[in-house]
Amino acid sequence: MKRMNRIILLALALTAGSTATAQNMPEVKALGRVVLHKGDTLYQFYTSQAPRKFRVNPRSLYSWHREDTILVTEGSYAGKLLHGNYKVFYPNNNLREDGSYRYGLKEGDWKTWYPDGRLQSTTAWKNGHLNGAFARYDSSGRRLSEGSHRNGQVHGKLTEYLPDGKKRETYYEEGVKVEGEKAKGAGQGGQ
Repeated sequence: MKRMNRIILLALALTAGSTATAQNMPEVKALGRVVLHKGDTLYQFYTSQAPRKFRVNPRSLYSWHREDTILVTEGSYAGKLLHGNYKVFYPNNNLREDGSYRYGLKEGDWKTWYPDGRLQSTTAWKNGHLNGAFARYDSSGRRLSEGSHRNGQVHGKLTEYLPDGKKRETYYEEGVKVEGEKAKGAGQGGQ
């Protein structure tokens, strides 16, 4: 009987110890799903090991997970790569950020919101670089700017909506502002 009591006490002690430790560790679910609480923010994402023939681009920013942290490094990683849906929530349970990763690189459409649920920005990503249409909004929902990126740089027409109701249009080629006749050409299909 004493032996049985010792086994039960030992099992309870081990269970209590693992419960205390689990409060500090992220919850890892099936298929690489991770639920991470950092302060008052909730992160939900998936991770994956890189495929065998995976090549790191030295100019790309890789997002990866280790222990209870998400890290972003240029041209390298040292943990499990974020891969799949990615969501971040405010303490009030409103969505803060929503997008997808493909082996550590942002991919597809991403959105961010203000704490009250109003849209803050939309961006498009390809292979970890801004690529495609984007828009930014102020906290009242008014559009601040819109345009597009190519290879991480503003490209084509950038429209800024000014507080007085007017708008300012500027033209870019791969992040470089163009003026004069070049700007007119960029506005007619330079995207």
